[in-house]
Amino acid sequence: MDKVLEKLLKILLIVLLVTPCLALGAVHPTVTAVYGLLAAALGAVVLFSRDLRRPPLDVPGVVLLGLALFTAFQLVPLPAGLVEILSPVTHEIRARALRPLGGAAPQWMPLTVDATL
Repeated sequence: MDKVLEKLLKILLIVLLVTPCLALGAVHPTVTAVYGLLAAALGAVVLFSRDLRRPPLDVPGVVLLGLALFTAFQLVPLPAGLVEILSPVTHEIRARALRPLGGAAPQWMPLTVDATL
């Protein structure tokens, strides 16, 4: 990889890691989406600019990929019965959320308790 490109990628990575906390606390979905897209674009540039004869993932890369997949798994809607087994508190919160409005508990729900999902 070219030295200038490598230095630019390091600077962009530092900016991507530092600035989200300054941008409205990075808790709003818009800010999260923008920084998620920037991180994906930076990852794609790094992945496609590497020498493809070497494996693109090493041990830290595999660990980080595993953590990302674990986080993504929490966003996937699962059957309510499975959520009740995996996270009883999440199931109780989501099952009770619509009760004051006369609504029934959802049949599918993610493991996260994020109110925007």
